[in-house]
Amino acid sequence: MAWHQIPESQNQFVGTVRDASFKVRRDIRPHRSAFLPFVWGELRSTETGTRVTVSMFMNPLVAIFMLFWLGILGGDVLGWLGILGPGGLKSMGGGIALLGMFILGIVFIKSGFFDEARMARRIISSAILDPQVEATISRSPFRW
Repeated sequence: MAWHQIPESQNQFVGTVRDASFKVRRDIRPHRSAFLPFVWGELRSTETGTRVTVSMFMNPLVAIFMLFWLGILGGDVLGWLGILGPGGLKSMGGGIALLGMFILGIVFIKSGFFDEARMARRIISSAILDPQVEATISRSPFRW
């Protein structure tokens, strides 16, 4: 069995670009991640050049699932700790498992969404501020 390195794509994003806006996601093929941020941007002409406004957000279905999952687990952990009143879990192992699952959910969001959002921001910023790109897009104040 041979391992083949997959060449890095020149296109770091996939999506649509229209008139003065874009809707993209990072291209991480062949891998998949439900936590990749949606990146929506708008270009506005100003007196000094072009203003680029970018919004990043989690897939709404993933966000709803994570809110539900963390809400249920968080309530159970608080009950186990006795904060929500008596009658929580009686076993130490069950409570620790719930706490571990809650922490794992937070780690998924942090590493899956926020780290990817920072990477997407860095790539977009470097493309906008790149002197080679400046020949076609005038440099301007950059706002996130």
